[in-house]
Amino acid sequence: MGKSIMGKLAKKLIANLTEPVKIEVCRGSLLGCPKGVVDPKDLEMEILDLMDQLDLINELKDCLSCENVSHPFLRISISGCVNGCSRPQIKDIGLEGVVSLRAVPEKCTHCGSCIKVCQEDAILLTEEGFSLNHERCLSCGDCARVCSSGALSIEKTGIRLLIGGRLGRHPHLGQPVAKFLTTKEALKKIRHFFEMVIREYHSGRNLEETLHYLEQNLFSASGR
Repeated sequence: MGKSIMGKLAKKLIANLTEPVKIEVCRGSLLGCPKGVVDPKDLEMEILDLMDQLDLINELKDCLSCENVSHPFLRISISGCVNGCSRPQIKDIGLEGVVSLRAVPEKCTHCGSCIKVCQEDAILLTEEGFSLNHERCLSCGDCARVCSSGALSIEKTGIRLLIGGRLGRHPHLGQPVAKFLTTKEALKKIRHFFEMVIREYHSGRNLEETLHYLEQNLFSASGR
């Protein structure tokens, strides 16, 4: 492991103990998780780079000293797949690894393997082969992994970006800003979110108020 990576990981450990930004990463890349579709450690390094570029820690350093805030941290979670072992659904910013499927129904042999493995009941066999229920599909890629005919395959991997998750008295699951993004697209949106957090925080809102304000405005702007 290179010195630069070790330095970033050490900085992340210190940040999680003493600074207003906390990052949690699933252990998929360390344990060789068969479900993982993106490397969460790579994403973590990219986000740490963004934080450095924007000097995010110093911009938000006063959060920890505010006695009137019950939520003084910006919490980020990265999971290599939709199983979400690092609980991205309940963090301010959550990232999940997802896939984009390539479907060729005419290649289907009606073996039923995809139906057996799909936990969402998102696949239906038809005379033409099969149909996908995109509302139910979580983009995990399990069906493509067991398809031996090439009717289903993983076309590309990407990221589902969630914003606004929390527990507490009024729990709320993070909502998807986008269901599929490339790494570059996801980092661009996260950078924009960081910039908005800094701007709104310096306008007089504490971090808790800032996150709530951004959540409401992001989703109202997207028609949620």
